[in-house]
Amino acid sequence: MKKVVYTLFIIFFFSACSKNHFFEGYVEIPQKIWNQNEVVKFLPEITDVNSLYNISLSIRHTKKYQYGNLWLFIHIKSPSGKLQIDTVNCILVNDNNSWKGRCSGSVCNYTVAYADSVKFSEPGTYSFEIEQGLRKKNLPMITELGLIIDKIPTNVQK
Repeated sequence: MKKVVYTLFIIFFFSACSKNHFFEGYVEIPQKIWNQNEVVKFLPEITDVNSLYNISLSIRHTKKYQYGNLWLFIHIKSPSGKLQIDTVNCILVNDNNSWKGRCSGSVCNYTVAYADSVKFSEPGTYSFEIEQGLRKKNLPMITELGLIIDKIPTNVQK
């Protein structure tokens, strides 16, 4: 019974502390192996084109991940089909070679700022397609990839 109460307390504590994001989605990487041809896709619906947004990527990996970084190819398609392509180098370790972000047990989670103060040009469903760019056919020890979009409050916008 103590374990159940403790588990419920932990769940409540972390859900109470979590930030409410405009969009937050995660895709699990099957068997912790990200094939170079496997695309992770997110489809956020943007209705307010007058606001500014901050976009972040959340990378979950095990402590056995062999690299200090992760290259990502990002394809963003607007509702009308306009395509933007980016390459992002996510540095996952500090100068002292310790993992950035939060580690719990054998898994680490690090959120990388991708783009700040973004204004979407049109309302509708945007497609974010992300590929690993380390040029390894099968990249082991990546467990999940997330996309987080936060709306900047009107009183903070530039």
